[in-house]
Amino acid sequence: MTNIIINLRDCKVSANVSGLAYTHLSSFRQWLESYLEQRREALREDELIPYGWCPIRLRKCAGVLHLQEPDFDKDPLNHWRSELSTSLIVREQQAEVFRKIDLFDDLREVPSMFNQKVTAVNGVFGSKRIFLSRTAVDDPLDSGWHCGNLDDDSEDDQLEAIYAYQLLKIRPSLLQAMSLPQNFLIVFEGDQIQDVVNDEDQSVWKITSK
Repeated sequence: MTNIIINLRDCKVSANVSGLAYTHLSSFRQWLESYLEQRREALREDELIPYGWCPIRLRKCAGVLHLQEPDFDKDPLNHWRSELSTSLIVREQQAEVFRKIDLFDDLREVPSMFNQKVTAVNGVFGSKRIFLSRTAVDDPLDSGWHCGNLDDDSEDDQLEAIYAYQLLKIRPSLLQAMSLPQNFLIVFEGDQIQDVVNDEDQSVWKITSK
């Protein structure tokens, strides 16, 4: 685990990161500086910053604001931990998928929140070929994402609902697609995206971009 200090215009913040997350610090700093410039007010203790699929909490100690993420290893709905590793990795993976798509000018990322529900056919996460599709929903606790099996087209399968963050332990590769907007469909084979189909039934996945 590495502790880093980010000096901002009005304050400095501290974050603990490990492994792959360390390589994403530059893009996170750019995002944070842009976020502060747009809102035009200083960060405050105990504030929650909306960062992609999960919030980041600020806790002050010795004059420095420490950045915390939900505790994904224990109880992320109720507890926090003093690091940003998972938040940065998932957010960067989602941004990378978005960059690989043939984007339209009006297309915007709509990240699913870590505490929103995802519906899935029972047992689907053990299948190799699966799909994710997103529909419009009114319930703020529902992400609109559904996971189905491409190798089994039976219509009487029972459904289960899980929190998006539970995919970190079940099938984390699916999270990379969950900032795409409504009416998109993503085809997975194993952990790899094979295709992305937009709301006009067009394939927009750039296979050559790796």
